Amino acid sequence: KETYSDKKISEQKQLEQDTIFYNRAISEKNIAFCQKIVDPLTKKNCEEMIQAMIAQEQDDVTLCAPITNIAILTQCKDRLALKWAQAKWDTTLCAPITDTGSQAYCRESIDEVKLRIALENNTTTPEFCQSLEEIFRDKCSASLAQKLTQETTTNSIRKGDSGSCDLIPLESERALCLDTIALRKAMTQWDTNICNTISQEDKK
Repeated sequence: KETYSDKKISEQKQLEQDTIFYNRAISEKNIAFCQKIVDPLTKKNCEEMIQAMIAQEQDDVTLCAPITNIAILTQCKDRLALKWAQAKWDTTLCAPITDTGSQAYCRESIDEVKLRIALENNTTTPEFCQSLEEIFRDKCSASLAQKLTQETTTNSIRKGDSGSCDLIPLESERALCLDTIALRKAMTQWDTNICNTISQEDKK
């Protein structure tokens, strides 16, 4: 006669075996291993996880519909929404994602790529920076400030307009602008007195 202890040992072994079949079914995307699971709930979850994976592969949200487990159903729909949003670089497509963490990741992953491309192409604008998720705005704004500083410096030097150099917020860049203009003026006018206005020793 089976004792209580024997029964618990048998149940534990069956649980371990079910777990092995479940993990193998998921890793190999093979529903046949789900059929070997004894526990009805674990078996059902296994089958629905495979169904969700098929929906991902076929890029078809309607294949999520037969899933009865709310967590698996939500995951199935959310992952497809994430996939579509990332494919189109459109953060508005993240809205249908129900999990708040996944929705935030969706928006941030898209904005991260958009910012990287904008920085590489030097196409940042104030409007673009404000459209990004908050965690990327400072980096975008800093890049924009540097871009504007470089443009101001270049234009000021080209025009010989030292007054415009005063618009540059960063002291080192402002000094570079003023010194470069003074150096050019001194060389053009052959006036060493102008050299005394240069702050950088290596340019005097």
